[in-house]
Amino acid sequence: MFRILAIDGGGVRGIFPAHVLALFSRKHGTDLTSVFDLIVGTSTGAIIAAAAAVGIPLEKVSALYEKRAGEIFTRRRCSAHGLLRSRYRSEPLRRVLTDVFGDATMADVPGRLILPSTDLSNGNVFVIKSQYLGSFVRDAQIPLVEAIMASCAAPTYFDPVRLNEYLLGDGGLWSNNPSFVAYTEAIGKLAIPPDEVRILSVGTGTGHQFYDVGKAARRTWGLATGWCGSRLIDTILNLQSRASANAATLLLQDKYLRISFEESGALPLDDIAQIPRLKAKAGEAFTYKSDAIRRFLEL
Repeated sequence: MFRILAIDGGGVRGIFPAHVLALFSRKHGTDLTSVFDLIVGTSTGAIIAAAAAVGIPLEKVSALYEKRAGEIFTRRRCSAHGLLRSRYRSEPLRRVLTDVFGDATMADVPGRLILPSTDLSNGNVFVIKSQYLGSFVRDAQIPLVEAIMASCAAPTYFDPVRLNEYLLGDGGLWSNNPSFVAYTEAIGKLAIPPDEVRILSVGTGTGHQFYDVGKAARRTWGLATGWCGSRLIDTILNLQSRASANAATLLLQDKYLRISFEESGALPLDDIAQIPRLKAKAGEAFTYKSDAIRRFLEL
């Protein structure tokens, strides 16, 4: 069996997968690298995936959301809600990540780690990988902190990241739920038989963002007006996660297990006030899904 862990993006909602996986590690008395053969995470999921891949306890990552999210998500002045410039400065996030990961590079990651990003300079995808195959040389010297920063750089929220000759942005623009990135890598580059692949996909919740059809004719549909700026980005990320989860469930069936939750209203990426409730939801989800996870992974 080839076990994959895939973690969604979602800003402060990352405390949900962080706490679910911390509870998993605690219950089974093991680190995730001994359970999973490949770990992939997008945006906030990149933080959790990288921590798991280098053996940092997930309790520490969960605590990071609780203690330092306010430091990261402090709105800058005159951003006009992300319409004139990014809503948040990048340096607080970089400082927090540096405190966790230090000066490690992708070559220092001992296992298989994938962090999806977007190549804004060429209009292409950009998948950052640890050096688990000899042919992977491009990303070896990329600082782990900068790789995570690139995966986290959601439009209107954070500035893009310059890495060498590339300008990189949030991987959630095309792979907020990175399950298929991991599956493609497993059966493609690693030549794992499809029947041997199992994917545990941990989401960050899906909000029900909507636009009022009754008011549509009375609105102007500029980015700052009808589309409501960051609401459009949140909608795109939610839809990508939902579409990937639906397709994976249909195609992989019992080889795919999704742990997430649905929210009746909006679920912003940057609402730090919801962190305690999200952690409680993670505890509830693990309580009810723990046995299913164990059976799925054959532990």
